Amino acid sequence: MTTVDLARAYLDQARIRLDLLAELRRRGAWNDVVRFAQEAVELALKALLRHAAIDPPKAHDVGPALLGAASRLPPAAAARCAEFARISTALAASRGPAFYGNEAAGVPASQLFGTAEADNAEQLARKVVEGVTTIMSAP
Repeated sequence: MTTVDLARAYLDQARIRLDLLAELRRRGAWNDVVRFAQEAVELALKALLRHAAIDPPKAHDVGPALLGAASRLPPAAAARCAEFARISTALAASRGPAFYGNEAAGVPASQLFGTAEADNAEQLARKVVEGVTTIMSAP
């Protein structure tokens, strides 16, 4: 499997996560919408790095690695690095609470997130996945 094949596979996985958001919304699983949106961003940004032949980090927040690699990315990707990194960092901060809740306070994840957080996370994830798709599709 080539680097380009891996990049495409990651991006396909990101799209699958986005497709699942409709079902999660239907069930009112707002915390899962946030978590899957974060995963979509993580996978899309790792796809972008792989597409540029850069080994992605084994971390959920890809933002710092993306910023560090900006000079080695295609111009269209480099121009969006700061925006994508900001989104990655913001959603990565919500990943743990969206999965585990606030264990110290005894609050489950399902009570920490509502429609507003889910809407925001989905919007950000779609922005990144669509942006990466466009960048990777360019000649």
